[in-house]
Amino acid sequence: MGLNILFTLKINIKVDMTLSPSNDTSKRKNPVLYDHRPYPLNDDDYMRVCKIPKRKGANFRDLPSIVIEQNNVPCRTKDHELMPSGRPWVPDYALNF
Repeated sequence: MGLNILFTLKINIKVDMTLSPSNDTSKRKNPVLYDHRPYPLNDDDYMRVCKIPKRKGANFRDLPSIVIEQNNVPCRTKDHELMPSGRPWVPDYALNF
């Protein structure tokens, strides 16, 4: 076989046939990250993280009391909802960045 045929056969191998350990990890029900050190969250940040929907593209703009104005600029509503600690759901630094 020529080099072009071997190369073509090699790149057409199915993903399931590769020996990559990430394939096994992604098929598990609860995949584990081995090279990840989670940042410890305080109570307010943990509540914020839990409030963000579990869908592709979700971010702080999906939190309560945030509206998107013209030019795709997020801002708070006039009667914005507060967390149980009395702080806003989205901190000022996230809106002013």
